[in-house]
Amino acid sequence: MPALTPYAAPAHAVGAAEDLAGPAPTLIDVGSAETFRNEDDGPTQAGWPGGVGSTNNHLPNRNSGKCADVWYASTSDGAAVNSGNCNSGTNQQWVPVPVGSDYRLVNVNSGKCLEIPGDSTADGATADQWTCDGGKTFAEALTEVEEYLEMPYRIRRRPESSSAVRQQLTDEVSSLLARMAFHQAWLQIEATTVAGPYATLVATARAEACAQMSLAWQQPPIDTDSGMNLGIPYSRYRSNAARARCIEVMRRHL
Repeated sequence: MPALTPYAAPAHAVGAAEDLAGPAPTLIDVGSAETFRNEDDGPTQAGWPGGVGSTNNHLPNRNSGKCADVWYASTSDGAAVNSGNCNSGTNQQWVPVPVGSDYRLVNVNSGKCLEIPGDSTADGATADQWTCDGGKTFAEALTEVEEYLEMPYRIRRRPESSSAVRQQLTDEVSSLLARMAFHQAWLQIEATTVAGPYATLVATARAEACAQMSLAWQQPPIDTDSGMNLGIPYSRYRSNAARARCIEVMRRHL
């Protein structure tokens, strides 16, 4: 692992993996307002005086002498990371955690990762902390779409056409639509770069599966084991393509 020179700073301190091997054109800066910022290289660069190997690194600002501080020692997602008088509090201690060949900066107090919301690369972007395992949330969002795409099969394989079965299946469809809407809203707030591709995936899946569900309802119930093998799968060509594009963006975000 390449060694960091004293006061070398990461390009972005984000919840996802970032390369800490050396400084980049934009470095961490508290700025004149004393918030922890992402600014141009200048006299207020922050750094790692303890080295990557240390488990209690502070992020002091050269100009102000103040440290990156999770406000009020919060353990909540979205808590602001500002600059404050350096102290021994664990809310000012950050651990570089290896993720493959990269690292995450994890706060000792909260166990959450330092991030730049919305993956901003703009000067003046503020920092906060967020749960590190964004991959799990993305996986859950993709699972909802996958289950929605399975609904034509569930409807086609219904054992009978009773009102109870119809109610159960339509309730499942409604629940999946609500959960996909939840993930869309969450991504619009917390992962804006992923929100668009995920919305496209949801719209594509709805267009593809909705027509298939309509056809499935028109088919008679299946009451034999042999009938469960439908023979010809429902097409997911467009949904699979949208899913692949969405996963690509999710990987970049992580």
